[in-house]
Order: sequence, then structure tokens, then C-alpha cells
Amino acid sequence: MHLKEMIVYFVVMNILILIILVCKREKYEKQYYNYDIDHRHVKKWKERLLKYPEMDLSCHETRKGDKLQILNASLIRENSIFFIETSCMGYLSSRLACSVESAARANKDRQVFVLFSSSVSAATLNSTSILRTLQRSYKNLKFVRVLIKDLVKNTPIHSFVHKLNKFQLDKRTPRILKFLLLYKFGGIYLSFDVIVAKRFDLCDTWFVKDTPQTYSVDMFAFSRSKVGKKLAEAALRLLVEPLVSLEENWSYDTTSIISQIVVLNTFGINATSCKELGFEVYEPDKFYPLNFYERDAYFWVGEQKVMKKKDVYTYHTYYRFTKHRILTSMSFYGKIAQLYCPVTFKYYNKNFGS
Repeated sequence: MHLKEMIVYFVVMNILILIILVCKREKYEKQYYNYDIDHRHVKKWKERLLKYPEMDLSCHETRKGDKLQILNASLIRENSIFFIETSCMGYLSSRLACSVESAARANKDRQVFVLFSSSVSAATLNSTSILRTLQRSYKNLKFVRVLIKDLVKNTPIHSFVHKLNKFQLDKRTPRILKFLLLYKFGGIYLSFDVIVAKRFDLCDTWFVKDTPQTYSVDMFAFSRSKVGKKLAEAALRLLVEPLVSLEENWSYDTTSIISQIVVLNTFGINATSCKELGFEVYEPDKFYPLNFYERDAYFWVGEQKVMKKKDVYTYHTYYRFTKHRILTSMSFYGKIAQLYCPVTFKYYNKNFGS
């Protein structure tokens, strides 16, 4: 037998062996594994999973057990500060309360609102709760309930919000509310990641870079000036743009919106100041003294050189990524908490951060 014939014979035999093995495997699987039963099981499981969000009443709409006053436009003064609790917890943890107190403490000339998008029970509002304790200490602090479908009336995104099903509404409420509030009332939005170290003596409309190249969605301001209102309306319209509102882009839409607003309103313009533009963009150093990759330093014990930095407006604590970290009074986080949210720190004492 020639070499070429031997190679062909070898290849053919290997193919035949492979076919036999595959056939035997299929026969074995059909004998011992019922595909029909499994298919029906998976189909039912998927149906239950997909129906669940539709059956569950969104926490952002129900008023069951709610004891908070509903947000009213008459309550709000210009240049207020807004925090928004959209997780449906119905209360504030120690770290969240610390952020709120720090803003109220540093900006006593501004109203500070904490808006809950879900019901808050009577127990959460009892006289010894952290919410009431903070209100007794800071007269500029208010806790109110916000209903997104009431707030969105007479705005450019009214029909968009009302077309969302409950699952979509739950996913998008946090992103919509931050822009919607500032569109209607103007002011400053802060996330619960932010601990405020000093009064905001900034441009009335401002944005912050969280890195030298990117913009923060955890703190920004729109004033009620002509420029502020124009930018706030642009943000709302971008929020419902078909590409931005796709489900796969939900995680990025707010970052994209801030970036587009800044770029579109500074492109080709040789100006950077508040007086020239009507808004200002601030560098990270005074708002993010510890960047994302340095976040572990908040939990270190020992000398913290960053505390020696002057004129820091905020500390961003990256709550989503650090909420399960152990926090002690001797850590950097513990020290800034004692400085900027003393009432909260004393209230929780050794349980602060747990």
C-alpha cells in the first residue's frame, strides 16, 4: 500500500470511529435523559421569571404604609441640595445618613432634601430614629416622598415615563429622577457616595470630573438661569433618545449624558470659566481626593496624608464597591465621619459603617 493510500485509509477510519462514538452518545442520552421534560421545565421557569416583575407592584408607585410627606414645589427653595433614595429600603444606613448630615452641616444656607421613592414606615420615623435625630440637629434638612409619575407631569419626558412597564420603571427611576428634579427645581444633586467637607461656593451650574478624562454622575448642579435650564432640558431629552434608552445602555446613560452636555457646549469655544460659559467643570482633585483605585485607603488605619489636603469639597467613598468593608473609628473613613457627620457617628457609635 502506497503512502498516500495509507493516509486516506487512516483519515477515513478516524472519521468512522468518531461517527460511531457520537451515535452511541446520542443513544445513551436519549435513554437516560428526557429532553421533553427538561424543555417543559425550562419553559415554565422562564415564564415565571419573566412574569414576576409584572406581578410585583413597583415600590416607586405604592403608598402602602407610607408616613412621609409628599414632595411639594412650595417646599423647595432655589439652589437646594438633593439626595435620592431609590433602593426601596425605606430607611438610611449609617453611611448614607453620614453623607446627608455632611451636606446639611457644610451648607446651612441651603435646604437639603432626602427624597425617598418608596414608602417610609412609622417605625423609621419614630422620635429616636436617625432621621428624626438629624432633623432636630439640622433645621435645613427635610425628608420627603417623591412619586415619579407625579413629578414627571408637564415635562418633556412625561409620555416616555408613563409608557414604561413596572420592571423598566424600577430600573430607570434612579437615572431619571436626578435629572428630572434639577430640571423642575434647579439645585445640586449628590449621591450617597459623597461626604461633603466644605460649603459649595461654586458656579451655580457645575460638573465635576471623576478622572482627568471622564465626568461624574454622582454630583452636579443645574441652576434656574437660562443656561442651567437649557442644559437640564437637554439632559432630559438625551435621556429618552432611542440609542441611550436601550436596555443594554442603561448602565451608561447618565455618564454619557453628562459627557455629551459638556462636550456639545464647550466644543470650539475658547472659554472655561463660569462667567464666560454660564457653567463650570471642576477637576477631580478637590472632589475625588482618593480616586477609584485608591478607595481601599478609606479603610486603612494609620497616618492619612490625604487629610492634609486643603480646600477639598467632597470625599467620594465608592459606596457600591466598599459597602461590605469593615470600618473602624481609627480608619481614614472613621476620622472624616467624626469630622463631617458627628451626630450620625455618635448615634451609631461602634456600629457606624456596619
